[in-house]
Amino acid sequence: MRYMIPAPPGISPVKGNPWEPYPELEVKFWLYRRHYDAKSAAVPPPILPATSIVCQLARGTAPGMTPPFWMTTTLERHAVSMEPPRD
Repeated sequence: MRYMIPAPPGISPVKGNPWEPYPELEVKFWLYRRHYDAKSAAVPPPILPATSIVCQLARGTAPGMTPPFWMTTTLERHAVSMEPPRD
């Protein structure tokens, strides 16, 4: 496992970072194709116990950004349906 390096504050694919007021969405931005040095003492171990894994993470690339960066969000939230309940 390699740990991504966070992007500097203020980085967002759209002006004003619409995700900032909603920390529960856990949208984060990271330097593109940059990882912490695995030998650094500040980096968590490369192998984690399965009990430490809380959820999956979705990662995508924000196209057209200069410089490019990765954008992530967690997948631990439960789906919400807007359909009326069925009898």
